This record gives sequence, structure tokens and C-alpha cells, in this order.
Amino acid sequence: MDATENPNESSNAPRMPEALRQLKEECDPLVFPGLHRFFEAIETLYRRDRTINIAVFGQFKAGKSSFLNHITGTNILPVGATPVTNVVTILEYGEEEEVTVFFLDGKRQRIAAREIGEYINEQVNTNNHRQVAKVVVKLPSLKEYRGLRFIDTPGVGSIFSHNTQAALDFTPDTGLAIVAINPGTPLSEEDLRLIRELRTYTPRIYLLLTKTDLYEEKDLQEIERFIRRTMEDQFHQIYPVYRYSVMRNDAHFRQTVLENIIRPMAERSNQLSDEILAYKTRSLARACLSYLEASLEAARKAREDREALARLLAAQREDMERRRQELKVIVQSYTAPMRERLEKILLPHRQEITRKLQEEFDHDYPGWRGNLHEISRRFEQWLASRLVREIDLLAENTRKEWEKLLAEPHKHLTRYLDEARRERNRRLQEVLGITLHDLPIELPLPSLERPDVSVYWAFESNLDLLWFLIPMPLFRKRFGKVFRNRIDLEVEKNIYREISLLTEMLNQSITTMRDATLALLRDDLITAEKILSSHEDETGELEKKIQKISALL
Repeated sequence: MDATENPNESSNAPRMPEALRQLKEECDPLVFPGLHRFFEAIETLYRRDRTINIAVFGQFKAGKSSFLNHITGTNILPVGATPVTNVVTILEYGEEEEVTVFFLDGKRQRIAAREIGEYINEQVNTNNHRQVAKVVVKLPSLKEYRGLRFIDTPGVGSIFSHNTQAALDFTPDTGLAIVAINPGTPLSEEDLRLIRELRTYTPRIYLLLTKTDLYEEKDLQEIERFIRRTMEDQFHQIYPVYRYSVMRNDAHFRQTVLENIIRPMAERSNQLSDEILAYKTRSLARACLSYLEASLEAARKAREDREALARLLAAQREDMERRRQELKVIVQSYTAPMRERLEKILLPHRQEITRKLQEEFDHDYPGWRGNLHEISRRFEQWLASRLVREIDLLAENTRKEWEKLLAEPHKHLTRYLDEARRERNRRLQEVLGITLHDLPIELPLPSLERPDVSVYWAFESNLDLLWFLIPMPLFRKRFGKVFRNRIDLEVEKNIYREISLLTEMLNQSITTMRDATLALLRDDLITAEKILSSHEDETGELEKKIQKISALL
């Protein structure tokens, strides 16, 4: 079945607010905490206007920003040869051109269109140090698409893990998803993970094969066959694949996407908004229903085999303690060698920085005037300011390398969560014969805010206290050598200090991820305990709840 032909019939769907109220009443997210995030997302959509979010997802450098510029007829989104977009950016209709930056602290700021790169460009707003939540761009040229929002999301799968997380965090708000696929790396692990999550939240998913001008026709056909086979194997469903290029046959590609995807959404935006909300609510209802059905089976089984349920419940609790210890070992495997790994990244730059500063010293020192005390203070100030500059540059220039040290454990812990949930569900299936329709489980990635650069006191000596006894014209060259030789020691000392600060920051972030992993595992344990603790006296009530939720599907 083509994904575009199955929005799920909305004509028979119940009124959405009533459906959600019933779901919360029959399937309390406090009882099943894994449902809490999805309840929040749908409630937010009810309160919001009915504009449909058309979100473009995909790997970094898959051409998402170029596609959105081209399809909307603008050049407002920055593009480049390296990962660019690191903040969710929204394009929508407005009577006047207006760009607003929304910050994580709730503040907002109007900016000129030419300044947008300063807030969403990874190379400028590195690691989102400006703490931007999103950027909203209103354009009169999008009048034809009133009722739609175009969303440019950060790339998944890049070494900038915070970009991946920002994209995944947006999936619950998606009405229509376009997944941009680079033909050079079609359907990576990150692509499949993204599509798997999107299937929960949106009835419409399209695959966009970008940069097709770089490939021969026979290669494109083989890539498309591979994509369709993979989608069929993974999801038992075939999603439409559209080719795209902004370089060759661009007018044809643009017209095809507009006629087949964008304009039909704009023409039926109100109706489709209801369908999308209905789809999301039904996804939530299916998860609720599976939990209640498992609880009913446990209640019925309590009559026959209380011991089996007790053993399984005990095993779940023992697993939690075992996993707590396993997570401790996993985290230690990343935190213990952290300093050594950072030394390998930063220390090789010591000689280069020393050479650069010594050359600058050789140029500046002859112009310094004063007695030994004055020149010593001048040297301290000079070296301190340049060390701040160089250590800051060093940290930024090596950011890609040391960010990997956080991306690795995040990926490891995410896989660990997936495996733990599969194991939990396998055991429940063995005992109860029920498959749980879990909602996606996501491990949040801590925000990295590198400590401010500062340096140790650069030069310590009591010799300059005797400045009035030392004739500087005679000893200027000798003291110049002393100062010059001191540079290497201060460079080394302050690189080690930066290593210590980064070690502390990254290790703390890994510990935070471990705590978040444990919290998600506890949510699953609470759900399993609720299911397995269902008593035979609850059978009648559970049957009523199941009947009510089944009516919503």
C-alpha cells in the first residue's frame, strides 16, 4: 500500500478533544509514563492553530536547505559545504517579511533576513551557544501556501549530536514529513531510525532523492530499487520516492513536488489537519490499547499462574538493578579514558601555538619600554590575552573531534535502551502472548556549553622587585630570552587546563545521559509492573477500558 493513500479515514473519526480526554481517562500517563511525551505533543497541537507542518528531515548535507530554498522560491536559508543548519527554522506566509529568533529562555528578537545565518549556521552559532530554540521566517511570497509551514530541521547522523537531537525532538509536531536522502549514502541507520519514529506521528511520509544531477540514470534506478526493497523489508510499506536537483531539470523537479505534495496539502489544509490529529491520536490509542490488553491478559493469568507473573515481575526488577550496574560499566568505559583521549586531540597543537606566539613576541617585544617591573607586567598581560585567544581557537578548531567523544556514548546508550525494551517485550510476549505497541523512546542529549577560556597567571618571579638595581638597556635581550622561553611552558600548562575543563564537562554530560537512560528504563519498569500486577478483580474494568479505546480506532 502506498503511504500517501492511507491517511486513515477521518470521516468516522471521533471529535479529537473528546478522544484525547477518553484516552487520558482510560490510560493515565502517570500510570504508563512512557506515554507522557506523546500526550503532551498532541495536547499542544489541539491548542495551536491548524497550520500543517511540512518538515524536511534527513542526514546532514542531504540538501534539505537547498531544497526548501528552491521549492519556496527563496534564498533565505544558508547552505554550505559543511553541516550548516543547527536550529529548527520555520518558513511561513506573512504579509510582510519578518524574521524572529526565539530563544530557549522564552525571549524573542526580530532580526534582518541577512542575519539569519548568525543564529542557525553551525559554523557561526557553534553548538547553538546562542541558545536559540527556533527561527521563524514570514514571507509574503508564500501566500499561496497559507495553512502550511515549511520546517528545515538540523541534519541527523552528523558528528554534531545536538543537531540530530534537535531534529528528532521535532518529530511529534510533524504533519507531513519529507525525508531527504543523499544517493551516495541511501537509507543509513539514522535514516531508518528517523522513518521508524516518523511513522508513529504522521500519516504522510515522502522520500526525496536529492542531488540526482550527480548520478547516471542506471545508478539512480538501482538506488531507487534498493530504497523500495529496504522500506518493504523494514516497514512492510512502500513510500513514494521523488527525485530532485536544484542544478539540472530543476523546474521539472520543483513542479512535480509542488503538484503532487505541496499544493494538495495547501488546498485541503483544514481537512488534512483534522486527519493528522486523528492519526496521531490513533497511534497513541494503539499504544494505550496494547498496554491495557497486556494488563487484561495478566489479570486473567493471575487465576491460573500467579507464580509465572511473580517470577516475571521479579525478573524485571532484578533486570533494573543489573542494568544499573551495566550502565555504570558502560559510562566508566567512556569517562575513564576521556582525559587521555582529549590529550591526543589537543596536545599535538602545542608546538604550533608556541611557535606562533614566539613569532608574535619577537615582533612585539622590541617596542616595549620601561623598567623590568613594567615590562614583566606587560609580558603577563600580553601572554594572557594571546593564550585566551589561542586556547579558544584550539577548542573550536578541534570541536568536531571532541564532540565525537560525546556522540559515541549517546549512540551506545540509545542502542542499549532499544535492546532493553526489546528484551522486556520479548518476555512479556512469552508470558502473556501480547505485543506492546510502544511509542519511540528517545535519549535526550545534554547541551554542551564549553567553559569560558581563562589562563593561569603567566609569569611569576620576584626578580622584578629589584628592578631599580637592573639596568634594562644591558639586560633587555637576556630577559627577552627568559620571557620567550616561558611561552612554551605557559602554552602547555593552559592546554592541560583546557583538557581538564573539557574532561569534566564531557564526563558530566555522559553521567547525565546515564541518569536519563535510567529514568527511561524506570518508566518502562513502572509500565511493566502495572501490567504484571493486574489482579483478576480488575478484569471487568479493563475490558470496559479496552472497549472504549477500541472504539476510537
